Formats: sequence, structure tokens, C-alpha cells
Amino acid sequence: MLLQDIFINRKKELAEISSGIELGQSFIIIAPRRYGKTTLIKKIAKDIESQNQVIYIDVMRYAHSVISLAEAITEACLAKIGITGKLRNWLKNIDVKLDLKIKFQELEVDIILEQIAANDGYNALAKSLELAEKLALKYNQRWVMIYDEIGELQHLDEQAIRVMRSVIQHHQHVSYLFAGSQESLMNNIFISNRGAFYRFGIIYQLAELELKDVVEFFHASLSNVNSEVIDFIIDNFHGHPYYTTNIFYRVIQRIMLDHLTSFGLSDLRNVIQDLLSSETHYLADQVIRLNQRKNTFAVLLAASLGDPYQTESKLSKQSIHATLKNLVQDGYLRNNAGKYQLTDPLLSLYLRDESLVL
Repeated sequence: MLLQDIFINRKKELAEISSGIELGQSFIIIAPRRYGKTTLIKKIAKDIESQNQVIYIDVMRYAHSVISLAEAITEACLAKIGITGKLRNWLKNIDVKLDLKIKFQELEVDIILEQIAANDGYNALAKSLELAEKLALKYNQRWVMIYDEIGELQHLDEQAIRVMRSVIQHHQHVSYLFAGSQESLMNNIFISNRGAFYRFGIIYQLAELELKDVVEFFHASLSNVNSEVIDFIIDNFHGHPYYTTNIFYRVIQRIMLDHLTSFGLSDLRNVIQDLLSSETHYLADQVIRLNQRKNTFAVLLAASLGDPYQTESKLSKQSIHATLKNLVQDGYLRNNAGKYQLTDPLLSLYLRDESLVL
């Protein structure tokens, strides 16, 4: 079993989004990092690809320039109909450009090439976005465009987001799935009534996995794991998709390598030690980032200990409140009925230094 093949729950989201896309609906998935967003997206893509042409674009890879995003979209669309290669190479070949113009005049690929050569980013992006609709019409098939980490585009250029909306809002034969992990950016784009994509599609804000489904999955998959082990995982990781899946994989690996007939809390201690070791650089980097912002680390540490207003630093309630608001917007904290909880349970354990207390 491969780690990327482990899929716990999300049955409701998977069924509703997959069927909705078949009906022409578009969706927006918003979740903190490591909440299984990309895993869910790829599972959806796999489920619908037999009936649709599906294209996946990781916007983070191309968010450094509008031109690069336009190129990526164009190349991905054309690859679906067997035209492979880099647009930059076609710019240098007159014969290829002429051949494309003759065979696919209605797609206006030659115009996109001219716009890229002229560094005309917005117009190139608009034309590239039209390709999916044109191809869907040409081949009488629904196309699905998946844009992962779409919030990154706002860091680059808000005008690019407005161009995207102005073009794709008219499409009738393409469904869209947008996803992003920076909740404040995604809210600005999709939820705020001033956002470019306000009311564009159905919004799913992913939470933790349903605990009953996690328990059911573990019991069904690991008959030799003690119930107290599952209880500890539930109590400390709260159904966090990334860590729950990762721990499940590591438990299986430990059982196989050590030929265990039963798996208890002492075995889980080793698994968590391995997990912490593999995540040390990530966790340390988070702490460094938090320390660079005034008051932020102190407030988050206090939140991990149970009360963000009980910081070691002498901060005013007003200052703590403002910091908490920023931490929620940045996805570090969630406010559940007035109680603040870290969205990353391993970071919480790391901050409290309780990872080995079982």
C-alpha cells in the first residue's frame, strides 16, 4: 500500500463534487495545508476522468508570472488532443506555427504564440482560458479544469484573477474546481462579496475527518492494533487528514518490518518519534516564521497550552485579540465556539513538548 493511495473518508465530499461536476457545476475547496485537499482533488479527478477530459494545474508552479500560467494552460489543453511540446519551442519554428494555424485555426493557438512572444500576459491568459471551452465544443465532451492553490495567484496579480473570471464565467461546457489552502486569500477571492469569484460555485471548507469514520477505518484495516492506540490517535490528532493518514501508514510499516502480532502504546511511541523526526525541519521552520512576527509565537504557544490569553509575555487583551485574528486568517488557529485550537496537532505537540507522553 502506497501512502498516496490511503484515502480515509471524505465520502460525502467525493460523491457530491463528482456528481455535481457531471451536472456542469463548479466547486471551490478551501482547507488549511495538509488537510487532504490535493488528495481529494486527485481522487475526484480519477473518478470522473472516464467521462470527462480532466486537466490539473498547480497554480503555485506558475504564479510567478501571468505568461507562464497562460503557457501551462495552453500546453495542458493541447496535450489532451495529442499536441505535445513547449510553446517556447514552437515560437522558433515557423513550420510548426503554420501547421498549427492551418489544422486548428479555430483554436487560435497562433495568436497565443504571438501574445506570448510579445509578453502580452493578460491577453495570452484570456486566450488560453478559452481553449478548454473551444475543445469541449469541438469534441462534444465536458472538460473539467482543476486549479490547485489558486490563492497563490492573488500574490502575483489580482488583475489576472479578474481576467480569469471574465472569461470562464461564460463557459457552458467546462466545469471548474478551484482549491486553495490559504484561507484568508480564498475568502477574499470566493467568499467576500467583493471577491472576483463571488458566488461562482459551491464552496466546501474542509474540516478534520469524521472521527467515527477514522475509528471504523482503523479497526477495519488493522485488527491487531489495540483500541487504546486508536483512542490516543483520535485524542491527539483529532482526525487531521495528513497526520492520521501518515500515522496509519507508519503503523502498517512498523507491523510489517517488526513482524508484530499486536500493536500497543509503546509501539505507537516509536511511530510518533519517527513522525516527529521526519517533520522536524517543517516544524522548526514554522516556529522561525512565527517568531519573526511580533507577539505571534507567544500567543500561539499559549493557545497550544489551552488559553491564548495566558501568555508569558505581558500583552494587552487588545494585542492578543488582534494576534489571534491574524493567526486564524493565516490558518494556524481555528475558533471553535470561543475556544482556539491549533489546526496542526503535531505543531501543538511540538510546542508543548508532550509528544512522548503516552
